[in-house]
Parts: sequence; C-alpha cells; structure tokens
Amino acid sequence: MTPLRIALVGAGSMATKHAAVVAASTTARTVVVIDRNPHRAAYLANQHGAAAASDLDDALDCDAAIIATSTPNHRDAAMMLLAAGVPVLVEKPLASTLPEVQELIAVADRLDRVLMCGFVERFNPGLNPIIRLARSAITSVQTVRVGPPPGRVHSSVVDDVLLHDLDLVLRLFGNDQLMELDAQTDHWDEGAPWPETVHCRLVFASGATATMHASRVAAVRRRRFTATSGSTSRAADLADAVGNPLAAQFQHLVELIRFGTSDDRAAERASILPAHELADRIGSAIGATSCIP
Repeated sequence: MTPLRIALVGAGSMATKHAAVVAASTTARTVVVIDRNPHRAAYLANQHGAAAASDLDDALDCDAAIIATSTPNHRDAAMMLLAAGVPVLVEKPLASTLPEVQELIAVADRLDRVLMCGFVERFNPGLNPIIRLARSAITSVQTVRVGPPPGRVHSSVVDDVLLHDLDLVLRLFGNDQLMELDAQTDHWDEGAPWPETVHCRLVFASGATATMHASRVAAVRRRRFTATSGSTSRAADLADAVGNPLAAQFQHLVELIRFGTSDDRAAERASILPAHELADRIGSAIGATSCIP
C-alpha cells in the first residue's frame, strides 16, 4: 500500500516529535514541512527528506496534515485544509476559543472530513490498568499533571495541560452527568491573562468525583492518574509508560483515513468537544482568558 503523503504544519518542538513518528512509520512519509520561518522549516524538512515551504497551499495535495503550530494559528490552518478535503490532526487545544472549536467541528461534520485533536494520552499504554478497572464502577479519580515552565505558551494551563486529563476523565465516566464543578487557582502569570496552576473538583450524578491538579510552574515533571472503585485503586504513571503514545495516535489517524467509515469519522469528531467545553467552563470559573496571540 502506498504510504500516505503527510504535510507537517509547524516546525517547532512538537512538530519535531511528529516528524520523528512519521519517519518511523511504514504507512506514511512527510513530504513537506510548512512554517512561516523558512529557515526553521528547511532545518526540519532536511532531516526527513521533505520539501520546505512557508505557504499552506503546499499542503493541499497531501493525503493528510498534522497541525503543530501555536494555538492561535490552528483555526485558520485547519479550516483551509478541511475545505480542501485534507484530513487533519490538530494539536490540542483544537483552537483558541470554544466557538472556534465548535466551528471547526461543525465544518468537518458538514463535509464529513477526518478531524482529530491531539489527545495523545488516550493512546498511553500506562492507562491500561485504569481501563480494566473501568469495567466496574469508578467512584473517584485523582490526577496530577505538573512540570517546569515551558519555553513559550499561547494558552491557559487549563487548555494546554489540564485538557488532557479532562478528556480522560470524561471518557472514563461516559454518560455520567457532571453536576458540580469547583475550580481555583493560586498562581497567575503576571505577563498573561491566565493562571499557571489550577485545582478543580468535579462531582458527577452517580456520586463519583474527580480531583484534578495541573501546573506549569512545578520543579519536577509528574503525570499521575489514579482511579478507585470501591476498595480497589489503580495508579498510572503516564510520564513513564512503555511504548510511544504519539506513534499510536498517528496510527489511529492512518487507520481512520484508510479504513474509517462515516460513523467512525463522526464519532472521532464528537469526541473532541466535551473536554473543550469543560475547559471553557473551568476557565470561566477562574477568570482565565483562553488564548492570546
């Protein structure tokens, strides 16, 4: 089977990780790296035998695109590619604001396009003990996702960090309705309209709870996910899992493109919105602006 031709939109640290995953795959190859900085595009492209470009038009004849630019650029790039019929994987958050997230999903729905969000933790094998526990009723979840300050940020810690765990918790609890939400923060970035630390507690209709902590100002990186069912608890260290979740996520994209049905594409798109909606509620509760350019 002919490898899929991939356009990589962005040439920063996350794009570099995606490029390595595509290079290791037998199902695809990166044919073009697109970045507004031509030198950065050329540097990454040369490592993978790809062309370098600064115009998104160069992605329009590719079989799929991975958007790994800064968050404020996600919406316009994804909209253009979806309209052209190009399947798209967009790094999280999907877009800068909830209305933009809803708009992208609505357009992909109308056109029946493949649209994925970079919820890479869904593919983390460290979650397997939690998934097995989920066969019984989970009564509580505790998450910790913290680390040192990154080099550059474009969105709140809620959208950038906590979003992963919101997605996992909502998927675990399924149709259990969220009844209560309490969110607090104790560390604001003086140079941006958002906090760098957030604590929140969710209470669901079943009585199950989720206590969550995310921070971008911790001394040590930790990714801990613990679930309890009755007297049984299972903990996952998501920072030290065996395997490559990013590669598994990419393989899911390939399979969705090659073998996915219309129902499969619709289910994938529908799975994007809940975590973004909850992140928006939490951001509103603590008075955080979602994103700045």
